[in-house]
Amino acid sequence: MIFGEVKFPLNTKKGFIVGVGTVYPGLNFTLPIMKIDDNEIPKIKDIYRSIIVDACVRALELVNPCLVVEYDTLIENDLRSQLYL
Repeated sequence: MIFGEVKFPLNTKKGFIVGVGTVYPGLNFTLPIMKIDDNEIPKIKDIYRSIIVDACVRALELVNPCLVVEYDTLIENDLRSQLYL
């Protein structure tokens, strides 16, 4: 089994090349169980921001050169484009 290699590597703006053999730590998350409507958008943004900031702080503490963050959205989020502004 080979990890970290892909047919078409991705070059990031910061100079990292993903897919040539180096395995970068990653974080995948979604929202906790909660009501999702227009009134909750500020809370949803705060949750996403908090998780990502905490992960970046920890990655810096561990001297990681790169961190891959992937968050899963729910259809209710995707229907509210203001979440992504």
